[in-house]
Amino acid sequence: MKTRGFTLLEVIVALAVLAIAGIALLRVGNDRMHNLEHLQINMVANWVADNKLAELRLTQSPPHASQGQVKMAGRVWYWKVVVGQANRYLVPYQVQVRLKPSGDPVLTRSSYVASAFGGEN
Repeated sequence: MKTRGFTLLEVIVALAVLAIAGIALLRVGNDRMHNLEHLQINMVANWVADNKLAELRLTQSPPHASQGQVKMAGRVWYWKVVVGQANRYLVPYQVQVRLKPSGDPVLTRSSYVASAFGGEN
């Protein structure tokens, strides 16, 4: 006797394969969304840091420790300028960008300006 169609076991195996494939696709989609959010946060944090660095360069005075916030891309970003120990020629400083006022920095950018008292023997 020849029958047409699938047995119950074949249907269950096919459904299991489809379920595993579906879970894998959902995971890939979730990972892509997470990566996209991470890239967006880093990109906007770079913009915030670049803007602050440009602002500090345009003032033409030595940077001083300061902090503030700016709204960009629908979020409030918190920045902080940390000035390092000056040597004879350079004053190092960092711009740290955070998502929360007391959180870890998302991004830290470093730069230098010429020391006001450097270069002379």
